[in-house]
Amino acid sequence: MGNRRINKSTLNKSSLRDIKGSLGRFIAIFGIIALGVGFFSGVRITTPAMIRTIDDFYREHALFDMQLVSTLGWEDEQVEQLSKAEGVRYAEGAVQHDVIFSDAGGHDVVFKTHSITRNINTLFMREGRLPQADDEILLDNRNRCGYKIGDTIAFSDANDEDTTEHFAHTRYRITGFADSPLYINFERGGTSLGNGTVTGFACLAPEGYADDYYTEIIIKKDSDYQIYSDQYNDDMDKDRTRFEDITKQAAYERYEKLLADAQKELGDAKEEFNEKKSDGQKELDDAKAELEDGKKELEDAASDIEDGKKEIYDNEKKIRDGEKELEKAKKELDDAKAAIEASDR
Repeated sequence: MGNRRINKSTLNKSSLRDIKGSLGRFIAIFGIIALGVGFFSGVRITTPAMIRTIDDFYREHALFDMQLVSTLGWEDEQVEQLSKAEGVRYAEGAVQHDVIFSDAGGHDVVFKTHSITRNINTLFMREGRLPQADDEILLDNRNRCGYKIGDTIAFSDANDEDTTEHFAHTRYRITGFADSPLYINFERGGTSLGNGTVTGFACLAPEGYADDYYTEIIIKKDSDYQIYSDQYNDDMDKDRTRFEDITKQAAYERYEKLLADAQKELGDAKEEFNEKKSDGQKELDDAKAELEDGKKELEDAASDIEDGKKEIYDNEKKIRDGEKELEKAKKELDDAKAAIEASDR
């Protein structure tokens, strides 16, 4: 035991002597170790802090948990059906379309437009107010494109009809600028329009679109697990198949309804066509009969005219013959008168 204490004491003295002999190097190594520990501690603390910050923002603005998309679109009936599904807090129909705008400098920029929803993906207003009229719009606060509140932003001529037909107008008045929980990165995503890059997002009142259907249904679940947590991921995985099945069934019902509506419309069109065809045929037959009657009347009139002409000719001949007889009778009368006068002498 005594030797061990002596050896430990000797080691301590030796260590102190080494430190004193190279104090600068010791301080540098100590500083590097302290910096590494501090950086590691900061990283360990920063990640949960950032997650808590973004989670608070997402909770405040009710970021959607699921987005149900159908190429056939959705109607209020499907939204109502999904809002009553187990585990759903909110379900709202929404419209989303990309479009090319002209920025304040006249350059083409692609914006991803969204219809404003009431309870999900709520906006964080930076300036101005939400759009209310069908010709009003709100722009991305990070990408104002040189515009200010009250300006009018217009569609670019580069848009085709397939794009513009989804909108109620081609010019919208700017009412404000905002941030959205849908866009937390600087990048705004890709698109098939323009140069392939989305410059920013824009929000319209639902009436700002010409569509009579929703392009998506967004869902906010009842669960309040922290974003990116294992509980949140497990909860989403648990319900994914269920909502996929609900979506398929709703999409099938939507397809059947569209098919039935199309068949009814086709049947009505055929019936209307047949009615008009029948009416047209009757009118054609009546016109043909009238034409035949008119032709017969015309032929009868022509015959009457010919008969009239012959009668006139006969009458004219009788008049000429009468005139000749009259002349003859007059001559005989004159001869007789002359003979009488000659005898009286």
